[in-house]
Amino acid sequence: MKNNRPKQSRTQKKETKRNRFEKIYYIIITILILILVGLLTYIFFIRDSGTDQISEDITPTTELPTNTDEENEENDSENTEENNTQTESENSELTNQEDQETEDASDSNNESATDNESSETDENADEEETTDSSEQSSNEAENTQSNETEEANTENTESVESEDPLVEDAYTADWPAVGTEQSGEHTTDFSDGSQDRTEINQAVRSVTGLQAGNMIEWWIGGSGSDEVTATVSDSNQSQVYRVSLQFIEGAGWKPTLVEELSQVPDEYQ
Repeated sequence: MKNNRPKQSRTQKKETKRNRFEKIYYIIITILILILVGLLTYIFFIRDSGTDQISEDITPTTELPTNTDEENEENDSENTEENNTQTESENSELTNQEDQETEDASDSNNESATDNESSETDENADEEETTDSSEQSSNEAENTQSNETEEANTENTESVESEDPLVEDAYTADWPAVGTEQSGEHTTDFSDGSQDRTEINQAVRSVTGLQAGNMIEWWIGGSGSDEVTATVSDSNQSQVYRVSLQFIEGAGWKPTLVEELSQVPDEYQ
């Protein structure tokens, strides 16, 4: 049998051979590209793994300063507490010392104040004793003068009858006028604090024996030309008097009649 395949020319053979070489070439290039991609992938993978490893290795190193800071803070805290404790102890000692000094100064001041109070008390006591002595002497002198006046008035008095039921005793005498600072024509001034009221009170006390601080004026009024009647008593109203007086020009008010009453008249209470 004869072969029916067509015969290839030399040119066609060359092209076929070249096409085979090109296919092989492309296959090789593709393989190389794949190998290159694999290498690159491997390199990147190792690089990432190395970076993670480095990060893991670095992590303990970065933690060391943190631990050091915490230890430093603890040490600082301990030192601060020790310093505070020492400072508080020193302050406490200073405070105790200051308190002691303050107490000593206070005790000294108290002693000084006590001495001063004692001296002031002694001085006040002396002054009170002197005042009491003076007042007692003055009261004794007034009482003596009053008693002498009453005795003199009693010796020189003359009893007078009275129809007034309140009158227990009435008497008259030649009593002297008490003197006056007034001059010229006289007109009786009954207002409180006037010169006439002052001199009338003085004349009443001279014949009744009442003291200035122990006399109540119940009524003072006129009964004629330069004539007045004064109703007075002591503070307890146990001694009640009605005194008649007359003004003597140049001499003052002169008592003319004294009446001892059983009580203060109702119209004056």
